[in-house]
Amino acid sequence: NKGVGQLRGIDFIGTQQIDRLYFARHRAVQNTGDIQSAFGREDVNTETMRTKMKWLEPVVAEGKTHEQFRVVKSLRYVSKYNPDLEKRKLAVRGLLFVSVFSDDSDVRSSAQSRLITILNDRNEDLALRFEVIDGKKDIVIGQTFYEKNDPSLFTDQVDKRPVYPDEDDREAALLFLMDHFEDLEIDLQQHLVTAFGQIMVNPQICLEPSEDGCEEYDGEDQDEWKKTLGRQINYWVMNRCDWDREVIPQETKDSLRTLMTDNPDLISMDPP
Repeated sequence: NKGVGQLRGIDFIGTQQIDRLYFARHRAVQNTGDIQSAFGREDVNTETMRTKMKWLEPVVAEGKTHEQFRVVKSLRYVSKYNPDLEKRKLAVRGLLFVSVFSDDSDVRSSAQSRLITILNDRNEDLALRFEVIDGKKDIVIGQTFYEKNDPSLFTDQVDKRPVYPDEDDREAALLFLMDHFEDLEIDLQQHLVTAFGQIMVNPQICLEPSEDGCEEYDGEDQDEWKKTLGRQINYWVMNRCDWDREVIPQETKDSLRTLMTDNPDLISMDPP
C-alpha cells in the first residue's frame, strides 16, 4: 500500500530527527556537569566558553528542572568567584538568559537575585554591572533569543527558528532598569540613559517569520513600553520637587533631556 509506505517513510525520518535531537540534548546536559570546571580552567578561552553556553540554551529553555538548577548554580558561582572578568561577564549573560527562558519560577528567581546583587554592589567590578544593564536592555529590544530546532517530518532536515522571551518578560526587563535607575551611581545612570536611548529607537521585530513574510511583529508592544519609559523620563527631568533633585544629578538630567529632545513623539516636554 503506497499510503502506508509513505507513512512508514515519515516515521523513519521522524525517528532519525528525534534521535539526532536527543543526542544533541544529551550532549548539552553533559555540559551542565562540567560547565563550572570548564570556566575554572585557565586553558579554556572565552570563545570556547561561548560555544559551551550555546549548548546550554536548550537545557535552560526545555530541560528538566534539576538540570536547570545545575546550570544556574554553576553560573552564579562563576559570576562571583572566577578571576577572569570576561568569563564572569559571560556567566552574567547566562544568568540573564536563565531569568527569561527557564520555565521554573525558582530557577528564574535564583538567576534574578544574583543579577540584582551584582547591579547594586558598589564594590563589584563596574564592567560586570554594565553587563547586567546591557543584558536587560537586549532582552527588551529582542536581541536575546535562542534558536529552536524543529525537525521536519518530510525531509532529512532540522529547521531553526528564533524563540524570543515572552512580551511580559521583555516588559519586566524594562521595568527592572527603570526601578533601579534612581539608586545607581552617576556612571551607571549615564550607561542606563544610553540603554534607554537604544530602546527608544529600536525597530519592530518579526516574532514569527514564515515563507510568506512575517506572521507576527512586536511593534505594538514596543510602542507601549516606549511610552511607559517616556513618561518616567519626563518625570525624572521635569518634576521640581527637592527629593528628585537629590536623587537625579544634573548631569544625568541633562542626558535624559537630550533623549526627550531626540524623541518628541514618545516623550512629552510638558511638566507631569
